[in-house]
Amino acid sequence: MNGSWQPRGFEPRPVGRHGPANATLFVLPDAPAVPLETLRGADRRLLLAGYTLSSPRVVDALVAASRRGVTVRVLLEGGPVGGLSRREAAALDRLTRAGAAVRLVGGPRARFSYHHPRYAVADGRAVVATENWVPGGVDGKDNRGWGVRVSDPALVADLAALFDADATGPGARP
Repeated sequence: MNGSWQPRGFEPRPVGRHGPANATLFVLPDAPAVPLETLRGADRRLLLAGYTLSSPRVVDALVAASRRGVTVRVLLEGGPVGGLSRREAAALDRLTRAGAAVRLVGGPRARFSYHHPRYAVADGRAVVATENWVPGGVDGKDNRGWGVRVSDPALVADLAALFDADATGPGARP
């Protein structure tokens, strides 16, 4: 990055170019079933990255996946603006009790000031959305947003690698 400031441990990722791929574009609040169907369809692995997570429907899908033997890993912002809500803390506790691996990114040693992505990898499919994993976002309650579900092995592998890099990077903690 030409000698400019870089976050601790930052290794720039190359721009990924993929395609052709099968893609489903959806808008919110119009089509909240698309991301939920994707999460519910996981058989082997489910990686969910986000800023915040408090959607009961999403948490239910993650808990159900974990209970049926799917490897569920969640990576979220550890210090969102306003702090973790009671609803989110309860959701994360529930996920942990169900066997999901939950990690939060934050603190003085964190690589980035905020962990702000919103995507999920469910086996060979990925969902990328503009909205948080909250009732007003992906549940379709009241936020306008959009997303895309993609079935492309190389793109899914890139997102899974990004998840792994961020989940093991500085400031990511259980």
